Amino acid sequence: MNTVFKIVFSTMLFITCSFCCSANISYCACIDGIWGEWQYDYLDSHRLYVTGNGDLIMYHPSFDRWNYYFRLTIDGFSIPSESVRKQHLKSKTWYEYSGTIEYFLSSSDQTQTLKDVLKRSKIPSYFKEDPNPMLGPGRKVVSKCIINIAPYENNPRVIIITVGDCAFGLDLGV
Repeated sequence: MNTVFKIVFSTMLFITCSFCCSANISYCACIDGIWGEWQYDYLDSHRLYVTGNGDLIMYHPSFDRWNYYFRLTIDGFSIPSESVRKQHLKSKTWYEYSGTIEYFLSSSDQTQTLKDVLKRSKIPSYFKEDPNPMLGPGRKVVSKCIINIAPYENNPRVIIITVGDCAFGLDLGV
């Protein structure tokens, strides 16, 4: 049954992301407890893809999906029933999950942190093979994270990902 939920979630998120490809996404970062402004992206610089097992991947349009710069995996996710979704909507209670994110930092600057990247671009956007050769290849970082998803009726829209002392949000714009 859990596999069925993952497949349904993947399908829902894929439809959501596919819709976003024709619309826009927005994102923001929380540094030192202060949320920045939402920044809109008409997918000129980012693409979203959901794998068959429900992972959310972001990649640069110049690269293929396997050359992603960000990957989010929710541990043990199952789609909430309709009654649970209604309950969350009524009480305005966000869903909370644990998970893992993969992102890339500069391999030439070993002191660079996720917070440094978020201060610069509001989302983890350092590429495995950056289009700017001066920056060099990225070093992969895998971190545990907390994922909060805003209450939703049909499809998830707002996702907040917290890693240590910083966080960033994605609004899928559905």
